[in-house]
Amino acid sequence: MLSFLFSPSGRIGRAKWWGAQAIVILTLCFAVVPFLTGSFVQADQLLQNYWPALCAGLILVFWINFCAVVKRYHDRGKSGWWYLICFIPTIGGIWQFIECGFFSGEPNDNDYGPAIGGGFSNIQTAYEPATDTGGLPNRYDRAIEEAVRANRKAEIPETVTTYQQPTQAYQPSNNRPVFGKRV
Repeated sequence: MLSFLFSPSGRIGRAKWWGAQAIVILTLCFAVVPFLTGSFVQADQLLQNYWPALCAGLILVFWINFCAVVKRYHDRGKSGWWYLICFIPTIGGIWQFIECGFFSGEPNDNDYGPAIGGGFSNIQTAYEPATDTGGLPNRYDRAIEEAVRANRKAEIPETVTTYQQPTQAYQPSNNRPVFGKRV
């Protein structure tokens, strides 16, 4: 649990990222906001007695959020430096929220760690026989193999494409290639 909240290395999925954001929001609501509103103490006591606790709480919340976002970017196959996008006014924080909270991570292993469970890397393909029955294919695998064979037997018309050499009128005068123009 501590490495999940306090270590920026590794990968986490969307659900754990949302959990970390819930911890951050709850910490802000129950620890920091009452200090700022002065609901627990008088204003002069706040500055004298609770300022170090307030700063420590803010640093803790910042670090938990930083670690969760960096791990989420790692799951997406990006560097942790993408965290800095939140410092772009308005659009940066919105983009970070959308990318970390709603986009799925890479389904396979990447440079930042092994795949998180539930990805396509753990699914057995239709061309491999099942190994849970001692190497004998089960009824679902047989049905998939029959469907694949039937698909292969179906005649698929081939698309024929031809390429015509451009006429001399379209050739540039300096014999350089023309990029972006249809000829």
